[in-house]
Amino acid sequence: MIDQSTVDESTELWLGEIEKKLDYKWWYAGHYHTSRVRDKVQIMFEDIEEFLHRKLDYQ
Repeated sequence: MIDQSTVDESTELWLGEIEKKLDYKWWYAGHYHTSRVRDKVQIMFEDIEEFLHRKLDYQ
């Protein structure tokens, strides 16, 4: 088991600061070998989700 007190969390802290500036309804992630929902984040391991595609006008 890894001693969590020795793990560098600088990337997580940096990404947390970026997240505070974002406005989103739902965040999907698939890196972790688990499936769970926490706050507005859905971590998908063996799940399949159909996403509706729409063209966004960025002008």
